[in-house]
Amino acid sequence: MPNLQSDALQKKNFFLFLVSSNLFYFGIGLFTPFWVVFISQKGGSMSQFGLLMGCMGLAGGIAAYILASYSDKIGQKWIFSLLTFVVAFIILAYSFDPSRLWLYLLQMLYGIVGTAHVAIETAFVSNLTSLAHRGRQIGLHRATISIMSALAMMMSGYFVDKTGLDVIFYLTTGFILVAAFVSVFISRQDFGEEKI
Repeated sequence: MPNLQSDALQKKNFFLFLVSSNLFYFGIGLFTPFWVVFISQKGGSMSQFGLLMGCMGLAGGIAAYILASYSDKIGQKWIFSLLTFVVAFIILAYSFDPSRLWLYLLQMLYGIVGTAHVAIETAFVSNLTSLAHRGRQIGLHRATISIMSALAMMMSGYFVDKTGLDVIFYLTTGFILVAAFVSVFISRQDFGEEKI
């Protein structure tokens, strides 16, 4: 009986994680094509745009290791959920027509939080999957989020044509907030010394 309960908990947790991830990446898919256009319009020259994107990548690269390591100590679920909420509010902040300095700060913050989110997501999905089916379950996760993101990108142009660019920021924020709320319902599982 304990094995059946453990299997049921694992399946429930993985299902909630899939729902949360798909909502998150659908939102990101809506945002991504217009985020690049938005940043390039606000960022000044192409060299400034390149600098802005490079700073985002550098900040993310440094922070991902630190935040992902910290998640091993306090639990991946809580850091994952918290970062999901933070991404939603960063995206919403873009809609306030930021100055160039504020835009640089937002980009750095988005780089830090976004890259750490991906690193923790990778560890989290591994811990939520059963060893016997890990490859298949991780493959399902990657396939579904890729499809959801691609569908959102295809739909995003339609939304912008009909409603304007600001609506994309609000839709993205909404999808990511729902994703964050869903992730809170993932139950704790024990994996020896690991915390999730």
